Amino acid sequence: MAGVKLPVAPSVLRWARETAGLGLEEAAGLARRDVAELRAWEAGSERPTLSAGRDLARIYRRPLAALLLNKPKQTPPLPIDFRTAGGGVTHRLTRETLFAIRRARRLQSVAADLDAGLGRELKFPLASRDKTNNPAEVAADERTRLRIAVDEQTAWTSTHEALRTWRRRVENLGSLVLQSPLPLEQVRGFSLSEGGKPTIVLNVGDTAEARAFTLFHEYGHLLLGSGGICVPEQQLARANLDMVDERFCNSFAGNLLVPAETLRSDLDAQRLAGMDNPGSHPLLSTLANKYRVSRQVMWYRLFELSFITSKQYREKWAEWAAQSKKPKKAAKSAPKRSAAAKSVSENGLTFIAEVLEAYDRQLVGLNDAVDWLAIHTKDVPKLQAALERGSSDGDS
Repeated sequence: MAGVKLPVAPSVLRWARETAGLGLEEAAGLARRDVAELRAWEAGSERPTLSAGRDLARIYRRPLAALLLNKPKQTPPLPIDFRTAGGGVTHRLTRETLFAIRRARRLQSVAADLDAGLGRELKFPLASRDKTNNPAEVAADERTRLRIAVDEQTAWTSTHEALRTWRRRVENLGSLVLQSPLPLEQVRGFSLSEGGKPTIVLNVGDTAEARAFTLFHEYGHLLLGSGGICVPEQQLARANLDMVDERFCNSFAGNLLVPAETLRSDLDAQRLAGMDNPGSHPLLSTLANKYRVSRQVMWYRLFELSFITSKQYREKWAEWAAQSKKPKKAAKSAPKRSAAAKSVSENGLTFIAEVLEAYDRQLVGLNDAVDWLAIHTKDVPKLQAALERGSSDGDS
């Protein structure tokens, strides 16, 4: 069988490679083939063997059957790339990011079908706002919808508890919130507004504080009715962004996480306002930790509410930028998580609960359920136990 030649269409092979974000040389290296071989296959002068086809399917993350199509599949355009709003270099989307977008779109469609089958009502206010709206007023409305009071927020014991709670409240409104490993300096998160359930994807490699800000930045995009690919917290270094959408989403996220009236009456914030160098005072960290946000987000809110000057704001960001360029010690590799814990972190308990409920009600088969949740059959009882406990294991 290894010598069997596959009846592939050259255009399909090019489509599979390009949608995986790979050049010819990159693809050839990953497939351990000569570049000349791939070029010949994509030109139609030669055909790959079954073994070669399997190698290509593996690196393109496509089923082998997809390479045997008569013509390329119609794929939706990528979300709007808002990363240029920060004024930095916009990197080409990596293979990992493109695969994360593909996975999110697939689960977005699955989640919409599950909602329909289970009779769930979409409560997420998709496309309900306009970027000319006042982001502080929109944030106040959405915070009420999420039903989290400031007293509850400041009582959370950790940033991970904060992220878990925010995530589940957003999911309760009918949004799918996923997490994926993404190149940290290139993509902090993205959102999808079309093709199924409103979807937000966070970078699991980011800090919990940064992910909370990204969560509501992307929530803002969904309120505006369009998804995007973003680096929200990095953009805060520029107080006046040139993209109206990004400016709205950052201000919305900041106002939701740290309401203006609450911060104005906060004695620690008032003390910082009277200092010559507030950015270096421990109170900045104290204040950020109180609301379970990053120092960068708190610094942004202090600037938005005129607690600090434009000069102070810029100087602190310049200091953070210089620190980020210093060589860092290699981080210790995290212990390997079980498939069940990884599924909880990446898919969230809400989506897992819907999949398992649909399976229990025989609306979907076991093979589909384990495929969507990226687990093995033996992991199903572990996920069911996690749901019964309301477990937070791996949920951040």
